[in-house]
Amino acid sequence: MSENDIEYTSGWDRELIDKLGIFPEIGQLCPFSPYPQTERGEVWEEHPARMLTRDSAAVYVADGNVSTTSIIRREIWDKGVRWHTIQQGHLRFPDDGLFPRK
Repeated sequence: MSENDIEYTSGWDRELIDKLGIFPEIGQLCPFSPYPQTERGEVWEEHPARMLTRDSAAVYVADGNVSTTSIIRREIWDKGVRWHTIQQGHLRFPDDGLFPRK
């Protein structure tokens, strides 16, 4: 899932797919760190998270919602898990905070 204003770095997808292999208990990964790379021009805010490390790989488990932009395991998608939509007036937003709790 990708928001429409994201600029990806080379190899981002392979890195996340590899991490899903190292952390089989994780079903969804966001390419954003909870700590923005402001030195590279990333405009973002810090999010509370805890780091998990295994086999020289690290992921952060966020305490709350980080972003809609993420990859999920195929088996989760195949089971029919989807984002719900929040409607506010004439605008619709993904309920991406609910998704990771399913």
